[in-house]
Amino acid sequence: MKKLVIALIVLMTFSTQAQKKMNLTAEQAATLQTKEMTLRLELNEQQQKKVYALAKERAEKREIMREEKQDRKDMSQEQRYEAKLARLDSQIEMQGKMKNILNEKQFDHWKENMQKRENAMKKRIKKQKGKEKGNRS
Repeated sequence: MKKLVIALIVLMTFSTQAQKKMNLTAEQAATLQTKEMTLRLELNEQQQKKVYALAKERAEKREIMREEKQDRKDMSQEQRYEAKLARLDSQIEMQGKMKNILNEKQFDHWKENMQKRENAMKKRIKKQKGKEKGNRS
């Protein structure tokens, strides 16, 4: 079971990275995400439709944010704070919507996977920062 969860996390990470590199449209990204979640969580047809709508909405917001993205180095402390608040609000909203779409077992599995993805991302960022500091010396 543990190996299955690890394999799913690796798959999610690679698929997310591939989606970013492929410059997918919001619809394409939502379709891929919905299909991946269907495989992982065994979504029924009604759940798939709801997850697709939510994924598409989030992908469209990401596209807008990507276009408006400002380099973190150029952001003031207040701007960073506001950006972090917006990101956390978005995550809270997403979690609430997913809780309404998924059954309890699916939601627990989804939440566990999201936590693992977040931890992996933090680890990757920390590793990149370490490399940047090493290159400056």
